[in-house]
Amino acid sequence: IDHDFATIIYQGKRSDKSYRIKWTLEFIGQIALILGPFITFPFVYHIFKTKFKQRFEKALKFQFIGILLFFLLMSFLGKIEANWLIIAIVPFFYLGYRLVEGKLWYNRFMRVQFPVILILILCARMVMIFPQITYGILKPMQFHYQKEFNQAINEKIPEDAIPVFRNRYYAAAKYQYYTGKTAYNYSDVIYKYTQYNFWDYKDSLNGKRIA
Repeated sequence: IDHDFATIIYQGKRSDKSYRIKWTLEFIGQIALILGPFITFPFVYHIFKTKFKQRFEKALKFQFIGILLFFLLMSFLGKIEANWLIIAIVPFFYLGYRLVEGKLWYNRFMRVQFPVILILILCARMVMIFPQITYGILKPMQFHYQKEFNQAINEKIPEDAIPVFRNRYYAAAKYQYYTGKTAYNYSDVIYKYTQYNFWDYKDSLNGKRIA
């Protein structure tokens, strides 16, 4: 299958800024956010330390370590999105659970951490759903008020025009989602590669009015 290694090419060409240490620090924090704030680092430590005997478990360990190392290296090129790390969940929980299965301390640990995690998740969900809770305290998150914002943009441009965003692929994607209309992101020579560089969107704009 000829796929030209699109994922690797995308990751390698998406940097448009000099290295920032916060990219790597955020990556480490995102690991804990996605895999679990209290169990991540103990599980990761034991997974690295343990020498698994079964081929399947060896393969999962190789996959898990490879994922972490790959995105650690990519954090030197730019910001790592938390959702990219979801592919590490299956090997992480399978190997982690195998290592603590039947151990009494883990059962006690889970009983203590469960209500804490539940409260944290509920609080986070409430803030995500009702931004008014933290109004004046925290800045609105990137998905707050997006429907109203993009509808306002849609009302400002001509009906037959296609909006083109410059170096803001996420803004183009949000506009498409909330309005159901076509949008395009134009990346200049110093901006990173985005999905719009791989899709045939640019050719579809020939002869059409843009805004």
